[in-house]
Amino acid sequence: MLNKPITSIFEDDLNELIVAQIPEGKTIDYKRDLPGNSDDKKKEFLADVASFANTAGGFLIYGMNENQGFATGLPGLSDFDPDKEKLRLESIIRDGIAPRIAGILFHHIQLVNGKLALIVYIPKSWVSPHMVIFQKSSRFYARASAGKYLMDVQEIRQAFALSETTAERIRAFRIQRISQIGADEAPVHLIGKAKLAIHIIPLSSFQSFQTIDFAPISSNFYKYFINASSKRFNIDGLVAYQEKTGNMARLYYQIFRNGIVEFVSGDLVIPINNEQGSVPSVSVEEETINVCENVLNLQKACGIEPPIYISVSMIAVKGLIFATSPSMRSFSPSFFDRDYIFIPEVALDNYPSDKDNLAQKLKPIMDALWNAAGLSGSPSFNNDGLWRPRY
Repeated sequence: MLNKPITSIFEDDLNELIVAQIPEGKTIDYKRDLPGNSDDKKKEFLADVASFANTAGGFLIYGMNENQGFATGLPGLSDFDPDKEKLRLESIIRDGIAPRIAGILFHHIQLVNGKLALIVYIPKSWVSPHMVIFQKSSRFYARASAGKYLMDVQEIRQAFALSETTAERIRAFRIQRISQIGADEAPVHLIGKAKLAIHIIPLSSFQSFQTIDFAPISSNFYKYFINASSKRFNIDGLVAYQEKTGNMARLYYQIFRNGIVEFVSGDLVIPINNEQGSVPSVSVEEETINVCENVLNLQKACGIEPPIYISVSMIAVKGLIFATSPSMRSFSPSFFDRDYIFIPEVALDNYPSDKDNLAQKLKPIMDALWNAAGLSGSPSFNNDGLWRPRY
């Protein structure tokens, strides 16, 4: 059961826990009843959730009897509204744990006796440690084979140090890759000098030994990289690219073995008369949204859990106009004043529900791009925050 997606868990899987005598421990906890609304019950629930997130992730299973840590029966829950209960528990978690935990999932199962069981999946957090703050509490919990326990000072210090080290490693990776791209050391030779680079970086790539399976990606790469025409393996993983002329490519995706994806386009600049050239703003925004949508679909299919960091950089763009009109000319002084533009990362705590939702999450990146060209922000978003550019 522990290796299945939560939505693929059924009553037979829960009964197997009883038959196989799988004990509670680091990744599983059995509960007869749902958390009550008393302060003590809420604190216990929050401690369970935080302990899973701070350790290896795991499952809370409600509606199961247990004795000395072993599941003994599956009576289920009665008078139980799954949607209402999910909202209640989500509210308790949201208000009682800091920082917030991304990726918690709820799944209810209809039992043959007419009752329900509820499974709460808490992923391992990559931004731990998480603290229980309910009623001004300040406690950190972790899990061992015997269940949850209070973390000591040394464990808390180590958890914070690991999170800080991971953030530094992400920044160092990005800087190293941009330096290599700027020095024309990309996995394929790109046309043009100016480049747009997008990095989609799962936090888990730096805090675990995850390795993705390239076989399904290689056989279905057109599904995820609709603007790529060729592919080949390299020492870093798999590269998909769009060929142009003379062994040059317009763009490429480098899919690293740990789940990071790097996209680079070298076809940015549109020459205008005697000017140095313009970078079409709407095209850059559209390509950024489309690339992120495709890559996030790939990472989700590979079972990679958020948070995921998205960063956008521009290379060799000093003096180029960031075109603000369909004619590719600008009606305001909108040019880049430096060669390298590093846009601050955006963190996704969960996968976007649709393309509009993704564009909304990427709005800080779009605004920063326009800021880099001397303008106040992207005009492509309407009053409802939806990306609706004027072509």
